[in-house]
Amino acid sequence: MKVKVSELQGAMLDYWVAKAEVVSIERRGRKQNLYTQQGVVWRPSSDWSQGGPIIERNAGTFGIAGNDQDFNQVSYWAEMGRTITRCRMVGPTHLIAAMRAYVASKFGEEVEE
Repeated sequence: MKVKVSELQGAMLDYWVAKAEVVSIERRGRKQNLYTQQGVVWRPSSDWSQGGPIIERNAGTFGIAGNDQDFNQVSYWAEMGRTITRCRMVGPTHLIAAMRAYVASKFGEEVEE
């Protein structure tokens, strides 16, 4: 089944970032956390020390997409990739928007679940 990259979040988004980065990961524990072969928890969509370098390498740019109708939540946009494969996505945080854009720049706007 196909899933829209614009809807990916949490461990599923981190999984697809790992595929794009060619990082070997495994699921462990009750929460199904993702770990690298070095035993590091893999969370580039919420950890700037992991997501930040990906953004830097891929010429990521950001902006504020706007507020929802109740002005309770700001959403952000991010562009990732180079020239022809450059993609723009939105998300509730800069990192989520950027990682969605990165995955879309590598695999397109839909991925297999």
